Amino acid sequence: MNTITFTHLSILFAGSFLTTAAGIYLFLKTSLAGYFIDKPDKRKVHRKPIPRLGGIVVVTSTMLFLGIVLLLDLPLTAESENALPLIRAILFASGVILITGFFDDTTFFTVRVRHKLLAELTIAFITVVFLKIHIKDVSFFNLFTLPAWLEMPVSFLWIIGLANAYNLIDGLDGLAGSIALLSFLTIGITAGITGTQPLLTGMIVIILLGSVTGFLLHNLPPAKTFMGDTGSIFLGTMVAILTLFLGKEAIHSRTVIVLPLIAGLPILEVFVTMVRRYFKTRDKKKSQAECLHSMVIPDNSHIHHRLMYKGYSSAQSLTLILILALSLSCGAVLSIILPTYILTFLLFYLFIPVYFTLYQLGFGGRFNKALRLSPTRYNGFRKQSLIGVIDTNGSLSEMLEKKSIHGVTCINISENDIPELHRHLRAAVLKEGTFLSSDTTIKKAEELSWLLKGPVFVVDDSNSELYTILEVSKNGTLSILEKTATVDQLLKELQQLSTTERIRHSIKPMTGSIVKDVQYDPLPVC
Repeated sequence: MNTITFTHLSILFAGSFLTTAAGIYLFLKTSLAGYFIDKPDKRKVHRKPIPRLGGIVVVTSTMLFLGIVLLLDLPLTAESENALPLIRAILFASGVILITGFFDDTTFFTVRVRHKLLAELTIAFITVVFLKIHIKDVSFFNLFTLPAWLEMPVSFLWIIGLANAYNLIDGLDGLAGSIALLSFLTIGITAGITGTQPLLTGMIVIILLGSVTGFLLHNLPPAKTFMGDTGSIFLGTMVAILTLFLGKEAIHSRTVIVLPLIAGLPILEVFVTMVRRYFKTRDKKKSQAECLHSMVIPDNSHIHHRLMYKGYSSAQSLTLILILALSLSCGAVLSIILPTYILTFLLFYLFIPVYFTLYQLGFGGRFNKALRLSPTRYNGFRKQSLIGVIDTNGSLSEMLEKKSIHGVTCINISENDIPELHRHLRAAVLKEGTFLSSDTTIKKAEELSWLLKGPVFVVDDSNSELYTILEVSKNGTLSILEKTATVDQLLKELQQLSTTERIRHSIKPMTGSIVKDVQYDPLPVC
């Protein structure tokens, strides 16, 4: 068999899709899923343990169908001599990632960063040096040609960079998979437009699309499984290898535009994250070594985090990010079709939504400061403070919800909602109608404060004008601060809550303050 038809492509897509979707479904039904659990922590948006086995199934499915293609000898006589090296590169990379990722995503082993980096270095070296898949004859609008001796090093760094870039953005349900899906579609369209072995590239893209779509069936919000480092590094590596193949075969003079746009969102995330971490550490008067080290320390201020701090749900945040990624992907396709003299206008047009998005999410002040354009730090960005109000009769919660104050949103909840919402709440207001300083009320407020990592305001409204308030916070010791305040004063105090460190409480006391310190007595894990 020496040709690839539409029927073959349809079978490959359906086969990889069904294999991945069914494989993950069956995997989740077995006890084996318990050995691949991803537990929530302060950097993650999920609130309960979820298996991270999706990436293993995606890689296995892709390898299976590429192996079938090799056995059937589909593309090797229909395309050029570069077909076999490309497939070998993908199979080799998939195998290394599968072995490394399997141990990394299980709960039995800990694969350190240096071990994963060694795996990525091995993949990049074999792909670029031995299999000769790297950019070639790269020029900047035919004005300046990249020296030949730089082609391999740049390609080497491209593979490692994209592998880690996709790993970096994998922090929201469906995000990394959806971004990769757009990248693969763009690669397929680009190959068709430029005639870069469209049958071979299309066949590989179809298999990857099927595998990723089958995974997204279980990963879109709310996710039933994650891809883990196995899946994110795999997707980034596949995008890197396929784009290098395009850069070698066809788009020489526009490689510097097309390739970054195909992987636009992950590259943007990496660039913003590195710059933000560096200058944030430098602001603290740290050494140059500490500033550089901070660039690789994980945090929770990525683009998807900041969208959620603005009050968007996981699904809404995913949609907004995908719209931005789609704009960049369309720009990649247009940059191939349009004449050279229009490319400058296209890039300026694409710059507008990127700049607007980053500015609205608070990154503008950071870059202005880095460029010494503004003395501001965060451009006024604040995480929205979400305050849970537990009110037995509803009068106080209704009053707080009606009050409008910048940076604070009050929502009426019950005690049963706390386990699900505690990661998103900055504080809580508790009004039960019982005696304010009763042991039961104080104990409940103490437990809530320990869970929220923030203060709990116990309110008594027996006085029609002023409320008697106990501010209870549990941070090493139990602190109880008694005060009187109006509703507006309470809201202003809530507004002052730290939006960057949940564990810190720097509240200025109002009138009649009494502080009690109690020795720390660890509470049971809820």
